[in-house]
Amino acid sequence: MVMSPLSRLCALFALALAFVAAPQAAYAQRTDAKVKVKLVKPLVLTRQQDLDFGTIILAQGAGTIAVTIQPDGTLDCPAPLLCTGTPLPGIFNIRGSNRLNVVIRSNASNLTNSVTRDTISFTPIAPSRVVIPNSGNQGVDFGVGGVLRVPETAAGDYDGIIEITAEYE
Repeated sequence: MVMSPLSRLCALFALALAFVAAPQAAYAQRTDAKVKVKLVKPLVLTRQQDLDFGTIILAQGAGTIAVTIQPDGTLDCPAPLLCTGTPLPGIFNIRGSNRLNVVIRSNASNLTNSVTRDTISFTPIAPSRVVIPNSGNQGVDFGVGGVLRVPETAAGDYDGIIEITAEYE
């Protein structure tokens, strides 16, 4: 079959049109994102010193009186109570990664008389947060005091536990 020049031109035009009209292949798109992480040392919380209110001499007819020891060891022993001995705040040490805030939590509890099983309420006073100054083994110490509500009928030896928890903020 012989094609006329017009037929060849039409066939060539149709072929060119097919390539132009064919959809272009979609090109994949790509972008990058950075990946970052900050690794911190685990917290290590240790007790350095137990809290001790010393000896409290009760006063008859006084009712319930709050005796307070501050985290720095300052004792508030209102009259007519008499406080003797050497009061000591609880001391705790926290170690971890430097310059990070650590949230401190403590809960109220009861002190129990080991003979009578009577209880008196204890509310801890602790900092709400501390900052670890360095990543060395030294860490940072913080004091814990508390408020003891002492009833006039509470004679005896009482003890209990302060539960302190710490976590990165």
